[in-house]
Amino acid sequence: MITAYCGARFRPRQSVATPAPVTRALGLTHHRVLAGRFNLECFLGRKLESHEVCCHGPGGNGDHSKANLSVGCQLNNIIDSVIDGSIESTPESIDLAIRRLEAYYREITNRR
Repeated sequence: MITAYCGARFRPRQSVATPAPVTRALGLTHHRVLAGRFNLECFLGRKLESHEVCCHGPGGNGDHSKANLSVGCQLNNIIDSVIDGSIESTPESIDLAIRRLEAYYREITNRR
């Protein structure tokens, strides 16, 4: 039954209701899941870890096909949204974010 849902096309940010057997098979306590995340987990054959998010490729947020989905992180999703204009920012805020990330990167690489 799970494979019947895998690869289905849904609207962007759409949550889908899953039948009780699918919900139980996934170890969920509720019957609604985010379509992109659900499809990606089906394709991978595992649940995404807490730090992982579903990233959509050039096909956009409405294309939940295997070719358009990848595992990523929230930080890179936010950067993509700033670049595509769905999140607005100023050059000053972007510069500040870059400087903060560079400082954090230096800090964590020096710990190694």
